[in-house]
Amino acid sequence: FGADSLPMLAIQLGGRHLPFILDFGAGITVVSKQLCDTLACTRAGRMAGFRHTGEVLELSLVSLPALELGPIGRTQLLAAVMDLTGFQQVTPVAGVLSLQLLEHVPFELDLRNRRLILNPAPSARDAENTSQTHVALIRQHPATLEIDVPIFLAGQRIGWAQLDTGSPQTYIHAWWKPLLRQHGHMLYAREQQSWTGRRDSVEYWSVRGLALLDPAVTRDSATVEVGGIVPDAVIGLDWLRQGVLSCKL
Repeated sequence: FGADSLPMLAIQLGGRHLPFILDFGAGITVVSKQLCDTLACTRAGRMAGFRHTGEVLELSLVSLPALELGPIGRTQLLAAVMDLTGFQQVTPVAGVLSLQLLEHVPFELDLRNRRLILNPAPSARDAENTSQTHVALIRQHPATLEIDVPIFLAGQRIGWAQLDTGSPQTYIHAWWKPLLRQHGHMLYAREQQSWTGRRDSVEYWSVRGLALLDPAVTRDSATVEVGGIVPDAVIGLDWLRQGVLSCKL
């Protein structure tokens, strides 16, 4: 991983090592228009998908040649083509890697130490300090994959939270504001613009008692963004950096 706010890793694609953003919330792997032109990608139709803010994205699909991440790889992986100029103005990036490549591959994501371990060896320490639970695998399209996990507030289940390594911030649906008032308070509100150009009014709250997977393992305090989103919650890097995520999809 690089030192940027979003996790980055090196992907081998078309015989080249290229920087990709690791984004579990993307659903589908994305390549830039420039990279797709140089690879002579095979067109594979179109799809429509939803961002967590509810925005609909119409995407062109292509079939990629051999794509590899360390010891794992796929051929003819279905990917979306997007204009990544906004990201490329901040850091060199050729694409976005979703969970597609990691399906059926056990992995351990340690964002604090910038490590993604594929097929990790089990240890006694891990067994003692790990919470295990079933998760929901969401597919907006046969080629897409996202992870949702149970989320709790003060011991009460408030629904499913999408794990999103492409989001710096954790979000809670505005529907839960009455419960948030009982266990926190609003800090401020502001209008902001997404990278697609949409403008929304959002609120930032300080909340006590949020928990993932296990309602008994709560956060003493968390700052979350509250607004109109599609899932009940989105868990961003601010929370995911607090621990190590082990998955076997």
